[in-house]
Amino acid sequence: RIRANVQSLPAPPNGSTLTVSIGAALYPMDGDAAEALFHAADERLYAAKHAGRNRVIVPATGALQVLGS
Repeated sequence: RIRANVQSLPAPPNGSTLTVSIGAALYPMDGDAAEALFHAADERLYAAKHAGRNRVIVPATGALQVLGS
């Protein structure tokens, strides 16, 4: 919902569009310490950008799930 809400915001005056890429991590699946969770979320953020931006990558059962665009 966050990604869709950002995308639906009015365009800036220069005509570009707003997008957001998000990488999510889950406790304890991705780690039990803050550093491990931040690392997992950060890697997924860069994967979302690499996949074409304006995406959300979250852990799913046994694999990553890509949402968006």
